[in-house]
Amino acid sequence: MLKIDIASKDLKLTDAIVADIEKKIGTLDKYLQTAGKPVEVRVEVNKTSNHHKKGEIFEVIANLTIGGDLVRVVKDGSELYEAIDLAKDELKHEITKRKGELIDTRRIGARAAKEEEQETEII
Repeated sequence: MLKIDIASKDLKLTDAIVADIEKKIGTLDKYLQTAGKPVEVRVEVNKTSNHHKKGEIFEVIANLTIGGDLVRVVKDGSELYEAIDLAKDELKHEITKRKGELIDTRRIGARAAKEEEQETEII
């Protein structure tokens, strides 16, 4: 189960922004198989500054807590929804990367145990 906490400093959170964040970040739930462990995502949406010559720059900061590990993603975009998409994609990349590292570690351990077992059978 994925819990999404949304905050903002310099930007008014509208229902459309909250719904978009929940929809896009909520899709990451299928990549997080944690066997009942709590998974939290804190998403902070900001305008980086009000004094740009042209347009606004939006920043999305996402902190994903899986068990005791923290994954932090900071993405900027000229449009808010673009920055949300970039943050979601980066979180997905980090989740799948860490999942692959965990699987590789388990395989190495299993391989070593199997080799050790075969050595003891020979002797």
